Amino acid sequence: MHTIVKNVLKKFDFKGKSGFLQFWECKQDGHKERLTVADRLFVANRNQRGLQEYRKSCLKEEVFVGPATKLGLAAQNGVAIQSTRHDPDQIMGHLVVPVFSYQGVDKKLIGVIELTTFYPKESYEEDFNEIQSLLMNESLATTYMANI
Repeated sequence: MHTIVKNVLKKFDFKGKSGFLQFWECKQDGHKERLTVADRLFVANRNQRGLQEYRKSCLKEEVFVGPATKLGLAAQNGVAIQSTRHDPDQIMGHLVVPVFSYQGVDKKLIGVIELTTFYPKESYEEDFNEIQSLLMNESLATTYMANI
């Protein structure tokens, strides 16, 4: 599965803007699911200090699936979430896209792709559509995007 997700990340077009993509893998932890950064599944188009620092902090974290964070909420609800320049406390831009695989007719959460940009965008709809298309090309899926 890592190879397939890595293909998605490598094909993403940042359109010359600063940012990075990373994959948070969903793992079972007893009765709870948690997300951890799969360290090999990371792509950046520019080397900016703020993005580097955020990436380093993510490598030390694990996030439980649930409403405590946007990553966990996107995983729990199966809905992509964007944080744009319209969000009052937003420093960097953010798009969180849940990733599903299909096992027969059942879909299974395998993780979350996180796009982080140095500056928040007006909207991440175009980025979401590109990620969704790349996932579909690799026989993976996501759902729609919500504005929270």
